[in-house]
Amino acid sequence: MNYTLFDDAGVIIRSGVCPPGDFERQARPGQFVLEGKGNDAKYKVEFDGLDESGRPVSPRLVEKTESEKAQSRIPTPSEAELPIVLKKKDYDILMKRIENLELKSEKENGGRVDA
Repeated sequence: MNYTLFDDAGVIIRSGVCPPGDFERQARPGQFVLEGKGNDAKYKVEFDGLDESGRPVSPRLVEKTESEKAQSRIPTPSEAELPIVLKKKDYDILMKRIENLELKSEKENGGRVDA
């Protein structure tokens, strides 16, 4: 049996497959289970409010809007955001060049260091 686990805001936590007898066991406190397989990148759960016991009324899987899909995508880092790994030798060369630039700047500014 396909199921979708979601919270009281309709956010899909996970989806999967389980035997019919384990269907309700998928949910922990504050979570709810719905029959059907909902991918959280494409779907969300809507419902008509909560009943007296705090359970969603008439929950259903609905496709997210294009805007909602775009917001849920994990952004890929630009090249500027990628980490750089330097060998010790290259790090030392880079630090020496920075130091030389700072010294040159101090000489050109009459000994002042601009922040």
